[in-house]
Amino acid sequence: MENPYSNEEKQFTKAFEKKLKHSYIDKLRLYKNQKVIIKDVKKVKPTRITFETQVIGLDGTYKVIYLFYKNKHNNQWFIYDVNLVGVSIVQTYRKQFASFLKTKSFKQLLKSL
Repeated sequence: MENPYSNEEKQFTKAFEKKLKHSYIDKLRLYKNQKVIIKDVKKVKPTRITFETQVIGLDGTYKVIYLFYKNKHNNQWFIYDVNLVGVSIVQTYRKQFASFLKTKSFKQLLKSL
């Protein structure tokens, strides 16, 4: 028997990926004339790395850590989270979605994306 949520899960994955990309690109557009310094690359596990940078702006320096995983099927690295000044983008969305789902349906969440 086919999973009844598989189509919705696929739609959610695509919609969430699109939302994350647009959100990140919008935030990047806010930066002008800042300097980015690559601080460290750490291999956390054979299939996980972190890539630490610092963004130096007019009003301060901000640490940004990119988290990557290695896809087992094609051996490519993919980003799965960005930690900006100690805050995980994925965890932030997870909390927002959990709060949303307390009063609304998954279909409504999917539509809101």
